[in-house]
Amino acid sequence: MVWLERPGKFASLGFGRNVPTTVAGDGRLAEDFVRAVRWWHDHDRPQAEGFGLRITPDGELARQEVWFGSPGHSMASR
Repeated sequence: MVWLERPGKFASLGFGRNVPTTVAGDGRLAEDFVRAVRWWHDHDRPQAEGFGLRITPDGELARQEVWFGSPGHSMASR
């Protein structure tokens, strides 16, 4: 079982060998998790040292950018 959380959103995924996959809670959060795991597998399961995070001000909030390999290779922005 995997528990996922974002501010104000929660989801859980149940899975395993000979166990039906179940999803409860926020479906989009679960989809984002599955998409990230697929990316990780499709890129030969890279080590954590290859990732970085850039945070820049955006008004009263902050913008987060996850990159892989080098800061110019953005994976996602929020």
